[in-house]
Formats: sequence, C-alpha cells, structure tokens
Amino acid sequence: MSGKILIIPEGTKIVKIGAYAGREDITSIVVPEGVVEIGDEAFIFCDQLVSVTLPSTLKRIGKNAFQECVNLKKIVFPVGLAEIGFSAFCNCLSLKIKQPPKGVKIGELAFYKTNQINETKTENESI
Repeated sequence: MSGKILIIPEGTKIVKIGAYAGREDITSIVVPEGVVEIGDEAFIFCDQLVSVTLPSTLKRIGKNAFQECVNLKKIVFPVGLAEIGFSAFCNCLSLKIKQPPKGVKIGELAFYKTNQINETKTENESI
C-alpha cells in the first residue's frame, strides 16, 4: 500500500472529534497554520501514520488524538502548545520525541508506551 499525505484544509481552526479516525491510508499529516486544536480521537487508529507536522498556532491536542498510531515516528510540538490530553499518544510504540515545551499541561497516560516518555503524568502535571 502506498502512503498518502493528508493536508488539513487551510482555514481550519479545529480538527473535529474523530475526523480521520481509523484511516489506514494516511502516512503523513500536515496541519496548517491557523489550526488551534486537534480534537479528541481525531487520528486514533491511523496505524500507518509515520509523521505529523504541527503549526505554531496549535494550543491543544485532545484526548486519544493519536492513540494507537503504532508507526508514528516523528512529531515536533510547537512552543505555544498549552495542553496534551489524556492518552493522546498512548501506544504510539514507534514514537521518539523530545519533551514538549515547558508549561504544557500533560494528561494522564498521554505518552504511555512511547519510546522515550514512559511515565504517566496526572492531569495537573507539566513537563
């Protein structure tokens, strides 16, 4: 199966809840400037997803947004990001990330079973 790059449409402010859940054809996602939130479960179970490009305008990644994206390897968090929801990257087994910017509110199990961040964080903790 050949990969597909998903480019979220310009003018989007919020990627809706479950918008692309379970898409097995997506290998890369580009989220444009102007998007401020990735909704809950927006990309859950996109198991062929390898990389995500996030905009500097992004403030929130919802709960379970990228859960079970087992092949996700690359994501860079923007400096202005304020919140990463519960289980947002849970079971992203291939994910190797640098820590999110300081002051980001990290939901419990947000990085559970990733390659570098394996600790659970409570809803009020920041890293």
